[in-house]
Amino acid sequence: MPMTSEQRSLRSRLGAYTVHSRGLTDTEPTRAAFMARFEREVDPESKLSSAKGQSEPRRLGRPTLTRLAFRSFRSLSR
Repeated sequence: MPMTSEQRSLRSRLGAYTVHSRGLTDTEPTRAAFMARFEREVDPESKLSSAKGQSEPRRLGRPTLTRLAFRSFRSLSR
């Protein structure tokens, strides 16, 4: 049976509260390592300017991060 938007919202809120209550929200080190991968991919010799060197990895990382989020959602909704 499909869930209503209110039920989905409540389930999402419960999940967020659970994650925060367990202290599992410190993702900065992981995120930095993940973005470093894209930085090395875009500019392996560190020749780009600072602004360009930071924007390109973010642009390349967005599809990957969105794909991971979608897979995570699908695995939770089964």
